[in-house]
Order: sequence, then structure tokens, then C-alpha cells
Amino acid sequence: NYYERFSDQNDRKWLFSKMNEITRRYYEIGKSRPIANPDELLFCTFNPSSDGIYTEVRDISETRINLEHYIAEYNEVNKKSNINLIMFNKLVEYCIKIARIIKLPYGNGILIANAGLGLSEIDRLAVFLCNYDLYEIKLTPKYTLEDWYNDLKTLMIKAGIEERQNVFILKYSQILKEEFLYDLDSLI
Repeated sequence: NYYERFSDQNDRKWLFSKMNEITRRYYEIGKSRPIANPDELLFCTFNPSSDGIYTEVRDISETRINLEHYIAEYNEVNKKSNINLIMFNKLVEYCIKIARIIKLPYGNGILIANAGLGLSEIDRLAVFLCNYDLYEIKLTPKYTLEDWYNDLKTLMIKAGIEERQNVFILKYSQILKEEFLYDLDSLI
């Protein structure tokens, strides 16, 4: 939804009133249960009852419990990079939103956050939930621009030739040269 993209409160109120008006007119949402807060209106595909179809998250606590089960499953599969998080509602919301971005056709996003919030682990969980491959560069003390181009080439081969769904995660600390940003801009 576009609600989260607005920074002005008046614009948010306007959009929310239009969303309510349209959903009441054309959909079942909002008829039996009015939508009080657009931040509470969340949809995901990974609740057991959704069968891979976007369904409304009616109980965020239930979704949090489901995500904790998915974390345990992720940790079974990925022994070297375990996710160790205490899930709370805001992280559940972030995971839902990141998974939605990943699943969009040609979806891409830039997540900017302070270190230590657990968002890189939420990224990995969302990638796992979407059943995509995660690609990250492996920095070494002698990592060069040529290594960067080889990593991008590997990623492009996976996406283009092998037709695999990929998510490329690059942390701020991994941006060693300005050229990295120019190359990413060209890809997006």
C-alpha cells in the first residue's frame, strides 16, 4: 500500500479515507469490521490459512508465532547463519512488508536502518519465506573492483541464464567504492 510512503499526516488521512471508501464499496473488508488504523491493515502469503494467497493478517500475534516457527525451520536449513531474534510486532510488520516487496514483479527496495535492529535477519527470513536465493558479497581485505564485477556477473547469471529468483543484499559497510552505487543504480 502507498500509505507508508506518505510523510505528511494530512495526505495519510486523505488516502486512508479513500481506501476505506473504496474497500467498503467493492470488497468485504471493512463491512464487518471497520478499519481503524491503516498501519494495522496488513496482508501476507505465509500464514498457514493463506495457501500462498495474500490474506489479511487479523491477528498479528498469530503471525508472530508463525514467523517464530519459520525462524526455527530456517535455522534447521541454514546452520551457519542462524537467525536469533525475539519477534515483536514491529519486526513482524517489517517482515511482511519486505516479503511483499520481494514478491512484486521486478521488486526492489533499499532498506536503510541503524545497525543492531535485526533488520538484516528479517531480510534473510523474508527471502526464505519467499523461497528466493539470497546473494551477498563476501568481503576480503583485498576485495577489488574486479571482484565486485565478478560478484555482479555471478548474480546476473543466476537471475538471467539460470532463471533463479534472487535477492541481493548489500550492507553499508560493504560499499567500498562509489562505483558500487553507480552499478546498483544501473541494475535497479
